[in-house]
Amino acid sequence: MHGGLTLEGRLTLLELLRRMRKGGYLNVHGIEGADQFELFEKLIDEVAGSGALKFYYVVDRREFLDKVKAVYAAYA
Repeated sequence: MHGGLTLEGRLTLLELLRRMRKGGYLNVHGIEGADQFELFEKLIDEVAGSGALKFYYVVDRREFLDKVKAVYAAYA
């Protein structure tokens, strides 16, 4: 979507990193990386601190799937 937002209105990874870089957060904390995913991993390490960390991302798509089924049913 325009402006670095996903369809759900969340920031894309590129936009998040751009804002953090422009705001000086990455420089203050000494976070540097060759690509966006390396930067993201270092940022997570900085935010989470030391220790074991597991990231889970759950998205509820039931409403979307119901709409898709309704559209397919209308054309079937």
